[in-house]
Amino acid sequence: MKEVEKLKYEKQNLEQLSDKAIISTDRSMDICQICGAMQSITDTDKRQMMHLEGKLHTGYSKVRSVLKELK
Repeated sequence: MKEVEKLKYEKQNLEQLSDKAIISTDRSMDICQICGAMQSITDTDKRQMMHLEGKLHTGYSKVRSVLKELK
């Protein structure tokens, strides 16, 4: 039980550090809601389209749609 409590405490600390890291990121960056990639807010339309058509983004999109069907 002591080990479980220790791991819970470590998990909480890591989550807090993660939250702080996200808050302190550059404000000119945006996180894609589908794949989690960071993009510059000032990217051109062409660059944004390249991201949306990219393998990583389309792969995550497909995974999310299949997951939705399975639920």
